[in-house]
Amino acid sequence: MLATLRYEDYTIGWICALHVEALAARFMLDKRHDGVFPGRHGDDNNYIAGSIGSHNVVLAGLPTKSIGTVSAAILVSQMRQSFPNLRYGLMVGIGAGVPGRHLKPDVRLGDVVVAAPTEDSDDVQCVIGYELGKETAGGFIKKNWLYPTDLRLRTAISTIQTETEFNRSHGFLKHLDVFQTKPEGQKFLFPGVDNDQLYEAEEADDKYSLVARDPRDSQNPVVHYGRIGSGNKVIKNAKLRDELRDKYNIICLEMEAAGLMNTLPVAVIRGICDYADCHKNDTWRHYAAATAASYAKELLYAIGADPLANPRLGGVLCADETKCLQSLYKSDYKSHGKRNPDRVPGTCEWFLRHPKYRRWRQERQSSLLWVSGDPGCGKSVLVSFLLGELKSDKSQAILPGTVCFFYFKDDNDKQNSATSALCAILHQLFTTKKFLVKHAMPEYENKDQKFTNEFSTLWDICTTGLNDADCGNVICVLDGVDECELLTRNLLIDSLIKFFSASGNRDTNSFLKFIVTSRPYGAIERQFYSPRTTAPPTIRLKMEDETTAISRDIELVVKAKVDEIGHIKSLPASARADLQKRLISNADRTFLWVSLILQMVEESAWVSRAA
Repeated sequence: MLATLRYEDYTIGWICALHVEALAARFMLDKRHDGVFPGRHGDDNNYIAGSIGSHNVVLAGLPTKSIGTVSAAILVSQMRQSFPNLRYGLMVGIGAGVPGRHLKPDVRLGDVVVAAPTEDSDDVQCVIGYELGKETAGGFIKKNWLYPTDLRLRTAISTIQTETEFNRSHGFLKHLDVFQTKPEGQKFLFPGVDNDQLYEAEEADDKYSLVARDPRDSQNPVVHYGRIGSGNKVIKNAKLRDELRDKYNIICLEMEAAGLMNTLPVAVIRGICDYADCHKNDTWRHYAAATAASYAKELLYAIGADPLANPRLGGVLCADETKCLQSLYKSDYKSHGKRNPDRVPGTCEWFLRHPKYRRWRQERQSSLLWVSGDPGCGKSVLVSFLLGELKSDKSQAILPGTVCFFYFKDDNDKQNSATSALCAILHQLFTTKKFLVKHAMPEYENKDQKFTNEFSTLWDICTTGLNDADCGNVICVLDGVDECELLTRNLLIDSLIKFFSASGNRDTNSFLKFIVTSRPYGAIERQFYSPRTTAPPTIRLKMEDETTAISRDIELVVKAKVDEIGHIKSLPASARADLQKRLISNADRTFLWVSLILQMVEESAWVSRAA
């Protein structure tokens, strides 16, 4: 029995007029959502549901023989009624190219045209309904309606333009590769430049009146940005095409967009399959549909996730789901890091440049980084710094994700067990992506809040949620594992080892990355590097071996704190310099030792101004 899909979960409507366009769109889905939508009165459409990147997308096509602006308007109107959280639409398919005067722009078959402002124009009205108007007593009065492309869509389009210019290549081209991987995709491949012929408008019936065009350096399609003309008639007349070009400054003709622009924020993307002349044929239809669909997929990646717009990321939970989520909030994990002193500017930055951290952060697979360090070497301050960097994505990362954390403390019974840590991680993950709460509901319904005390149950929920195809990348940071009580610490480390040992066999597009910090205890090392683990899935970074970097950080801390105390105590420069020198020269110094000495100085009554 097929699952029932929820209308509320979908935020992107991908609209196609033709079967070939819908088939190309189907190739673009990262995942197909198996199931059916419950029938709704007044909605006659059939939908294909799936996901692309962080977006849940629903594909909809016009009925056969029902193309045009009116049919498109009816389809989107029904979609809006059925899908209450629909925020953006993509009108994706084939269109007719309108080469510019003197081939500026030089629009060719297979190219992509996007309704968007050009760099040399401030006009955001990118779609024109050139056949629209109204019937009056005196006859039909034409009114050429102009429509802008939505601001956020224009911003995403601009991002693609910037990336293309910077990388000197189109990012969307990689999405065309999927058509080569399946037999049914072969018809969507490039037809060849010899099948691209543009005829002079004045002599369109003369097979010898070809327009001379310089060959391109590459067979890859070019993306053009500008105004698109939308009407209800198929145009096969080069003279009319050029008249519309000169009158409305258009670079593409199509038949649906004008029916959509007032009902939903829409990006109009067209692959060029002909030149709207008498030589119109079907040779380029499949490839043009493929290039347009590939650009549309890249556009969704550029838009990114919107927690306010995407109910699967930030939607409303039912009453039981809310109670389940609340039951996981067993410790005030948000305030735990506040017990640590603030980082002195310039410190901890060596860690971001460390080859082992960069390897862990940038490799495209799930991975575990164990950071060990002696007491007082600054592990917790480092963790707080890393959390800020990871959340703001300033660490030269290529794999952003949801960041979860927990600080272990052996003097707090709400911070000294792995069950508390897993509850905190799940609470953070489910708060960010509420749809994942469904993985905890069976245990909550069977055991109420008791499941939050069971390590194995929490771990199973955690791994199930992380394996959800829509979960995305997750980064977890656990500080001070050595302060976790022994029983659940052993369970936690064993579970991590098993998970990451098998991570190479996981069939998923997302990754889980863990940072675990602890003191360099032999018992913890033996667990991470057990003899039964032939290939430990752990990257280890020993802070105890990074004495040079830590010494530099300590010097920065000493200088900053002594200056601060000197200002409060009104110490002269010579006294400050002497205190700095003594603290820095101590061979056994650690952050903890420096902190204690400075605290004693700060609390003392000494206010001598002598050197």
